[in-house]
Amino acid sequence: MTEVERMKIALAEMIYRNPMRHDGHAYEMQLAIWGMGLKETRPDPADFSQEPTDEYQAAQYAADLAAID
Repeated sequence: MTEVERMKIALAEMIYRNPMRHDGHAYEMQLAIWGMGLKETRPDPADFSQEPTDEYQAAQYAADLAAID
């Protein structure tokens, strides 16, 4: 594995672990990793929830409250 491939994986993992992400993006990121040839098996969408994470919902709620004058 080249240094560039290792950097791509590290970046993808960092984005994947971001608590503000929507789980749908996690699937897209895993699909991109597979598409770059850095993962042998194609991810199964059934393994990923399409519901927002609790952290994402809390951030949205906080943003909505901040927008109220």
